[in-house]
Amino acid sequence: MAFRLGFMTAVRPKRLTHWTSHAVDLGSAQSAQGQGESFLFFSMEGREPPHIHVAHAERYAKFWLDPVGVADARGFRANEMTDIRKIVVENAQFFLERWYEYFDGEN
Repeated sequence: MAFRLGFMTAVRPKRLTHWTSHAVDLGSAQSAQGQGESFLFFSMEGREPPHIHVAHAERYAKFWLDPVGVADARGFRANEMTDIRKIVVENAQFFLERWYEYFDGEN
């Protein structure tokens, strides 16, 4: 099954001095069903194990990255979750690099 990936280079956003969480966009990918899922994490999640959130419309999933596993999912059908999991597995190293690149400055 082929995936058309369109990940952008993650740009480290400016750090905020007040307690506000913002999404760190890791790009988007188009699954076999033609969905355009967004991959992201939030700026105040550095105390949790590495993970990403996947969002599309009103659907949501959270994946742990090491090892890859589903932490939570709402609204995605089983076949969509299978496709999304494949994308996460194939790009886990990229996601982990972005995670540690972003959060290393906070530890």
